[in-house]
Amino acid sequence: MSSSIFQTNTTLPEEYDSESNPVSSYDYFVLYSAVIISFISFLGASFIILTYLKFPKLRNFTFKLVTFISLSDFLFYLGKLISISSVWGNPGPIICSIQGLLINYGELASVLWSGTIAFTLYYTIITPIPDLVDKYYFKMKLICFGVPFLFTIIPWYLGYIGQAGDFCWIVIDNRHRWTSFFMRLFEFYLPLWGIIYYNIYVYIRLIHYLNSINANVGLKRLALYPLILVICWFFPTLHRIESFFRDDSQFLNAMHNISESLQGILNAILYGMNENVRFEWKKYLILKDWCLCLFPDAQRFKNNIELFEFEHHSSFLGSDSDRESFGSQKKNSRGQEIELQNKPLKK
Repeated sequence: MSSSIFQTNTTLPEEYDSESNPVSSYDYFVLYSAVIISFISFLGASFIILTYLKFPKLRNFTFKLVTFISLSDFLFYLGKLISISSVWGNPGPIICSIQGLLINYGELASVLWSGTIAFTLYYTIITPIPDLVDKYYFKMKLICFGVPFLFTIIPWYLGYIGQAGDFCWIVIDNRHRWTSFFMRLFEFYLPLWGIIYYNIYVYIRLIHYLNSINANVGLKRLALYPLILVICWFFPTLHRIESFFRDDSQFLNAMHNISESLQGILNAILYGMNENVRFEWKKYLILKDWCLCLFPDAQRFKNNIELFEFEHHSSFLGSDSDRESFGSQKKNSRGQEIELQNKPLKK
């Protein structure tokens, strides 16, 4: 999706010849770099999904949101990995359509779930809403899965999914230039920029609030979550702004491809690799006698498994006991008792 928002239809003609239209070494570098990083992000998203399926203990409300954003990343990066076929020329209409549908759906869904996680953090920590899960869980799924589905079906049905620069996405057709332009703008960029603005707002409020109550480092780590989208889409946003006024620069085009490919990696590290996830995998591998060289305390861990489970059961907002401790921390620092969401997720 690195093509300019104003770019004309770049669908390769049937007579396209890779020898007469050579790809520069710089283009190869950008494409392969994006594909390699996308593959790592793909593995990161797959790891979170596998963790959710493997360990029922982790299936609380917070980790469900993490899994949903990882599922969206999985689809998006699967689509980007298909782009390797474009190195050898026209990928063909079927492959191109599959790639465009996966990229369009997965990326928008990931953006919406990022905003949903920021929403959950805000109304769990700063302004708690009673019964947040019961009130908003279904609405979250309806919006974050339903809206991308609708916004993917529309351009596909109208025939606007095709080759769009380095990847297949919504093409710009000279015959319907402004229709294609507004389709891109309203179906992806306006939701993206709106959620970036909201995530920045939540980040600022979280940092200010957590500093005011002298929160520990672990809780301050929560404030980094809304920043992932901002970090990954900083250069793509600059790239889009530049395209309004002049031709694309190679630097911003390269940074667009590379930085948007980082989102899955950062989501997996910050969202998924918390204390509970690390503990469950450690316990699983040690009890299976796999990779014991990675754990110097493996034997002591085996002999005191119940003690270790008690000590490492909580992880930030991932468990009831940690929510209660955070609530106590706010009570001690402000003289008020604020009840955090403490209800199990309904099936």
